[in-house]
Amino acid sequence: MIKGGIYSENVPPSILDLPPDELYPHLTCYLGDGAGYRGFVTTTTSGRTCQFWTDQSPHVHSRTPDNYPNGGLGDHNFCRNPDFEEAPWCYTTDPNVRFEICADMKKCPDEYDYQCQRGAGYLYRGDVQNSVDGLICDLTRNKTTTTVDCLEGSGVNYAGTHSITSGGYPCQRWNESLSHPYSGLGTHNHCRNPNGLEVRPWCYVVDPSHPLQWEYCDVPKCGDGRLQEAGRTTTDHINRCGNSPHDDRMNGVWCLDSKNEKILCDVPHCNANNSDSVPVSGEKLLYVDNDGVFLECMWTEDLGSGYRGFANTTQTGLACQNWEQQHPHTHRWYPDPMKGIGNHNFCRNPDGEPAPWCYTTDETVRWSFCYIPICSNE
Repeated sequence: MIKGGIYSENVPPSILDLPPDELYPHLTCYLGDGAGYRGFVTTTTSGRTCQFWTDQSPHVHSRTPDNYPNGGLGDHNFCRNPDFEEAPWCYTTDPNVRFEICADMKKCPDEYDYQCQRGAGYLYRGDVQNSVDGLICDLTRNKTTTTVDCLEGSGVNYAGTHSITSGGYPCQRWNESLSHPYSGLGTHNHCRNPNGLEVRPWCYVVDPSHPLQWEYCDVPKCGDGRLQEAGRTTTDHINRCGNSPHDDRMNGVWCLDSKNEKILCDVPHCNANNSDSVPVSGEKLLYVDNDGVFLECMWTEDLGSGYRGFANTTQTGLACQNWEQQHPHTHRWYPDPMKGIGNHNFCRNPDGEPAPWCYTTDETVRWSFCYIPICSNE
């Protein structure tokens, strides 16, 4: 366990070997909203130290490893984004500041958007719409969502910044309290009608003496001369093949079929030098060289989730426990070809840790990272 800062026992040694000035997706830079970030920043934009995700002091919270099993949370204080915030963040150790966005967080450049699939395919941005079995993604799921910064109807689509109630009370940030069901709406305090059941947008108020704790907001109506068509934003949601760390760890890009089931897409995998693509299906040839041999290295783009090599000792030299055994350590992992789990004791990364790991055969050490070198394009 560490309490503040980076300590080598909690960071895979192969990660410590990375050149400090280079960008590595998910480790030294983040993609999208940073859901897949598994790096080691532990301070916020104001310089405050992050609180451990497993601690409930000074801030009691619900962002725990059990509640967000795919969020990269654990017994550490590294910045993460388990709940769709704008970027990786953390609770702080300052009792007066609940949480903040983290400092020195770099977004990965657009060159990391691939038209082929590497590892679990988090970087894939192509247009494939069919599965490895010849099925077609259910195109009836394609839809258009319109949001406005003025009031239409009951304001379900309202996405503006109005944050004062009809009675003049400032709105409370939605995540300020975990005692209501809307804490996941974000870090802002803008009026919303999240379930569409109220007659217009509303918010919780800051004043604890308010008899109802909430009020409606007077959001300007659309088309009344104050806000016109410029306040309308249209977003296309297309059932296109892709993958995200927010999802349940599909080990490849996927889409939904007509039965609302996830199907792996027929997307070519990038070869080792990331130039041309080698069209292969499913998971069979993840992490292989041109001769079909499994690579004994990990790509940082997917944190080694596709590693299928044969390393079976930890970075401290302990032997790995067989995944099908529950002794000396009981666990929740069962055979799963998609995650590389089976009747063996090879290092794997089924849950989005920064690198492959394993349970150990030492009763006093539950698990530890393995030393898996970083793959090179050279």
